[in-house]
Amino acid sequence: MYYMGVISLDCGIFARISHFFRTDFFTSPKPLYMDRFVFLVLVVTLNFAAAILGVVFQPGDFPSFLLAVFLINLLAYFAYYVIMKFIHSEYPYPITIFCGALTMLTWICALYFYFSTVTNWQLPAALSRVKNMECLVLDFYDNHDVWHIISSMALFFGFVTVLTLDDHLLNKPRDQIKVF
Repeated sequence: MYYMGVISLDCGIFARISHFFRTDFFTSPKPLYMDRFVFLVLVVTLNFAAAILGVVFQPGDFPSFLLAVFLINLLAYFAYYVIMKFIHSEYPYPITIFCGALTMLTWICALYFYFSTVTNWQLPAALSRVKNMECLVLDFYDNHDVWHIISSMALFFGFVTVLTLDDHLLNKPRDQIKVF
């Protein structure tokens, strides 16, 4: 992300790294793209903090912890991209803003149903069934089903948001598009 393809992974990478440390490391301590560097430091710090918290507190539900780390990274990179678009005066179309708002709204609703525990996958099926509740929608769908339905809508709106985020650049020549 930070070097945008400047580094190629081939047999000569170790020689190039060695050459960089011998010649350029101490002569150019300031990063070329400061905003990318600051973001990279923040994200790496956030990931190290999550790793340390995971080791110290040892969450009982590790898959959910790992999912949270992945989602935080996804949201951080998306926020970086959107913030950089605004900094460079690239404003999205209203449909993108509308779909982004729908994405946030549906994710909030979906996460409510995700965290309302009606099952426990760590228990045997017979004990997990004790936590079951009455069906919510049409006397057929329970909380878990509603979670799947609403989260699928949230994913759809999220993909539409990402799909339309750069629509204003369609007719702009490629060499005039800012890369960040």
